[in-house]
Amino acid sequence: MQTNFPDSDFQRATAEPPALLTPVAPFQPEPEKPKSLKELASKYREKAIDTLAEILDDENAGHMSKIAAANSILDRTDGKPTQFVEQTTKVLTYQDLLTQIAVREEKFVEVIEAQSVKEIAAEKEWRELL
Repeated sequence: MQTNFPDSDFQRATAEPPALLTPVAPFQPEPEKPKSLKELASKYREKAIDTLAEILDDENAGHMSKIAAANSILDRTDGKPTQFVEQTTKVLTYQDLLTQIAVREEKFVEVIEAQSVKEIAAEKEWRELL
């Protein structure tokens, strides 16, 4: 059955698929990646310690290089020293809190009033121009 309409449903349903299809590559899993930078670095742990030990034992190495190597070895074997952080906080009483709220409210009212004064002045200037 032929129709006069080239885009009829019948013609679309009976049409052959395009001859040139692009082939799809077979599925290949991605190569396994290290989970983290720490895991990558752990492969060089022994070599790094050996290098630090060589610097520490080297008679021609400078004092600063030896100190840095020794600190690095100690940090890795004994852990880094604890760093203390001092923090002070002020505990507000209920009265202090109410005072702060009142001060902020006064500042807010001042800003609103100043804005209103500016708007009134601008409106007066506009009316004078008319």
